[in-house]
Amino acid sequence: MRSAPRTSRLLALAVGAVLSLTACAQPVGRVLPPDEWVLEVPEQYGPPVASRIAGETVLVTTGFGLLGLDRATGAEKWWRDYRQDFTDTYDTGLSRGLAMFRLTVAGDAVVVTKSPETTPGGTERPGHEVLDLATGETRFTVQPKTDAAVGWSLAHVTPTAIVGFECVDGEACAVTSYPLTGAAPTWTAELPGGRVSLPEQLTWRQERNYASDINAPPDWRVTESAAIALVEDLGDDTATTLDLNTGRTLGTWPRAETRAWYQVVGPTVVEVGEVLRGLDPASGRELWRHELLDEATSFGFHGFPMVDGDLVDETEAAHGDRGYQFIDLAAGPQGVPRTAPPGKALVIDPRVVVTVDQSLALITASDPASRAATWTAELEQDGTIGLFESLVDDGNLIVTGTRGYDEPGAVWVVDMDDGKVEAFPGEAASGYEDGLLVTVAGDEIEGFVLRGRWI
Repeated sequence: MRSAPRTSRLLALAVGAVLSLTACAQPVGRVLPPDEWVLEVPEQYGPPVASRIAGETVLVTTGFGLLGLDRATGAEKWWRDYRQDFTDTYDTGLSRGLAMFRLTVAGDAVVVTKSPETTPGGTERPGHEVLDLATGETRFTVQPKTDAAVGWSLAHVTPTAIVGFECVDGEACAVTSYPLTGAAPTWTAELPGGRVSLPEQLTWRQERNYASDINAPPDWRVTESAAIALVEDLGDDTATTLDLNTGRTLGTWPRAETRAWYQVVGPTVVEVGEVLRGLDPASGRELWRHELLDEATSFGFHGFPMVDGDLVDETEAAHGDRGYQFIDLAAGPQGVPRTAPPGKALVIDPRVVVTVDQSLALITASDPASRAATWTAELEQDGTIGLFESLVDDGNLIVTGTRGYDEPGAVWVVDMDDGKVEAFPGEAASGYEDGLLVTVAGDEIEGFVLRGRWI
């Protein structure tokens, strides 16, 4: 077991995959030892790659499969060997980036996405296996039916079902809802055979700078909000929307005449182009419009920055004040754009903004209205560490650092109320949920209970 976490009083933080920092002082305080457990993953399971926390189970994706641990003790509950199913055409090993797309957690079920190369049928599309979260036993599987040469096989997980799309390009999409319990399909639907847009299933928690396989990806899990799908018929330039919980067609309407694209965010269709537009999914009617603050928008492949259900448009300027705008999904832009102090923004919230001064390596929390600093924090580090990632949840700001490309450097947990810091040297953040931080170092998985232990 490694040494207990320490508070840090050291000037050292910078953010970004190419930024490094060097320590020059020693910590002056200590916190109480945490409640923790440590598990050395057996060699035959392969090295731990990533983890998810789901209820009373910690799911650990390893190089060879999936391991279920008891949340309270870290004891092994079950093991599933997926060494063939988790391989990839371009990489014989399982990276953290690849592991992010392997698991979807929904209630008491886990949906495992298989490698296209090992899925039966030769469609070159991935299959999906539904497991019982408590036991790891298979409930049922959903296999793709459409060959990649002629169309798509897609799947989306709702709180109660896995919805499969079998689409032949230019013809039709057959949609089927399979209950996660393993019961018979509850509904089927047929849509035009065009491009399919599905809602995000990632819980981003304001995760920043996800740029390296060594860093913990955001949680891949199902939200409780309404879920809709959008299918674009490129033949007649229309878009059709479908309620993924009921199978009911919401409406069909003309597609945009510009080079914009669509993303489904909660109950709203967002059109991303020269401007941002929120559309009614049933009619395509414009609900709101927003002029982007910067041409270098952060909206892209990884989805939208979200804060408490609002979209956030923020400038990407490297110097000077940063602008940001909150956008309600139903009502549109909220108030006037705000500004944050110079530096990389780790947290943007209506109540507090947390930035990093990349020259001084100092974390600063400030009031959005007055811009007055409420606290500052310094992160201890030993040697040269590049910081790639941060996320905020449950009142904690968690920052992950690495040495070089793939060696864990440290994890720091900052109390958002007062800036107190705990350091976990030699660790890489692997999962976080409801006060439990799971880290990886070598072949060991470690669980730290963070609540109620600040000095």
